[in-house]
Amino acid sequence: MPPCRQCRPGRSIAADTATLAPPAGRVPAQLPPDVSTFTGREAQLAALDAMAAAAAEQPTAVFVAVVTGAAGVGKTALAVRWAHHVRDRFPGGQLYVNLRGYDPAQPVAAADALARFLTALGVAAQDIPVEEDDRAARFRTEIADRRVLLLLDNASSVDQVRPLLPGTASCTALVTSRDTLPGLVAVDGAQRVEVDLLPPGDANALLGRLIGARAQAEPGDAATLAEQCARLPLALRVAAELVVARPDATLADLVAELHDQRRRLAVLVGGDDPRASVSAVLSWSLRHLPPAAARAFGLLGLHPGPDLDVHAAVSLTGGSPAEARAALDVLAWAHLVHRTGPGRYGMHDLLRAYAAGQAERPVDGPRSRMFDHYLAAAAAATGVLFTDVLPGGPRPGRMATEYDVVDTQREFLRRCPRSGRIADLHRVPGADARRRRPAPCPRCRPTGTRRTPGWTASGRRCSRSSPRPPPTAGRRTRCTWPRS
Repeated sequence: MPPCRQCRPGRSIAADTATLAPPAGRVPAQLPPDVSTFTGREAQLAALDAMAAAAAEQPTAVFVAVVTGAAGVGKTALAVRWAHHVRDRFPGGQLYVNLRGYDPAQPVAAADALARFLTALGVAAQDIPVEEDDRAARFRTEIADRRVLLLLDNASSVDQVRPLLPGTASCTALVTSRDTLPGLVAVDGAQRVEVDLLPPGDANALLGRLIGARAQAEPGDAATLAEQCARLPLALRVAAELVVARPDATLADLVAELHDQRRRLAVLVGGDDPRASVSAVLSWSLRHLPPAAARAFGLLGLHPGPDLDVHAAVSLTGGSPAEARAALDVLAWAHLVHRTGPGRYGMHDLLRAYAAGQAERPVDGPRSRMFDHYLAAAAAATGVLFTDVLPGGPRPGRMATEYDVVDTQREFLRRCPRSGRIADLHRVPGADARRRRPAPCPRCRPTGTRRTPGWTASGRRCSRSSPRPPPTAGRRTRCTWPRS
C-alpha cells in the first residue's frame, strides 16, 4: 500500500498528525448516521479505497470522488458508509451538506453552503465575506492546514460543487449526484464511481435483513418481490415497510398487488414522506431536463421492450436521429436511461412505468410510428434471412446485422402481449396495404440435401407451396402460416 500522502519520508504518523491537528475549539463532525441494514456495494467501497490510495501518490493533488447513479439507487448510503469508514483519517473534522439538487425544496446555492461551512469551522458571522468567491477563498484558507473530509450530497450541477472544493491535499471531497458531472471530471480531475441496481443476491439479502424470517419462509415470493422492485434499494425498503406493516398478509399477497406495473408506483409509497415515495423521488430528476429531453423521456416509456436504439427513439419522438441521439445522451447523463450495448439504451421497470405516465397525450401517434418502425425493420431482416422463399436475393455482408435485428424484434414482440399493445399492430397506418400480398412462410426452407421450399425443417407442409415432402419429412402437419 502506498504511504499516506501527508506522511512525508522521515516523519512519523504521530508527528505529522500533530502538524495538521485541528486548532483548539470546536471540531465539526457533521456526517449523517450510517444505515444499519446497508447491504452489498463491496466493489464500490473497494474502488473508493483504491482511488484514495492512488491519490496518495500525488501529495499536492486534492482527491475528489463523484458517486453517481440513478434515483433511489443508494448513492448517499454508500457515501456515508465510506465516510464513516475513513473518518478517523480526518481529525480536522467532517463537513456535510445536502445541496438539494434533486429535492422538493430549492437547491442550496454554493454561497449558502460556504457560509454554513465557515460557521461550523468557527468563523464569526460578521467575518464571513459577502461575495461567493471571497467565501470560497476564506473556506480554503480555513481548512488549508487541517485534515477535513467534505461530503457534498445530492448535487445537481458543477456550479454547486466547484466553489466548495478544498485547495490542499490534506482534504478529501466526496460528491453524490444523479448527474455524471462530466465537467467536474474533465476540468477538476474528479474520479467517478458508478452505482447501479443491486445484484439479485444482494437485493434478496437486503430484503431478508429488512423483513427477517418471512423472506426465508417464502423465498420464491421474496425473489419475485425484489425483481418487481427492480432491485432498486429505495423501492426494496418501501416494499419491506409494507410487508412489516401487514403482519397478517403473506409476501404472495404483496407480489400479487404489485403485479400490475401501472399500479406498482402507486403502491410503493412510504406514508406521507415524499422521500419514501418512489414516484416522487423519480420526479425530481425531471426538473433539470431540457424540454426536448423531458418529452423524449416520457415517450420512451411507451416502449415495451427491454431496450431500444436511436432509430426506435426517432419513431417515438418524431424528430431526427441527431435530435434523438442528443436527448438520449442527456437522459444517460442524468441516469434516466442506461446503456445496454453499443447504441442501445434501456430503463428499469419502475422507471419505465413512471416515464409512461409522463408521456404526452394522446399516445396513438407515437405508438403507431413505433410499430411501423419495427414492422419495417422485421420485414427488411426477413427479406435477407429467408432468401430461399422470398423474392429478391441475398445481400452479402449484412447477415450478422440482420440476425441481430430479428432477435431485437422477437424480444419486442414477445413483450407486446404483456403490455396489452399487440392489438395495435392491426391498426398501424399502411398495415392493410402491406397485408394485401402476404409473404410466404419464413419457416419453409431447404432440408437435407434437396431444396424443398414447400416444407419446414420439421416436415410440416406449407399450404401455399409445393406438396412434395422432403425425404426426411416426418408427420405431415399443415403449416400455420396465414393464407393469402
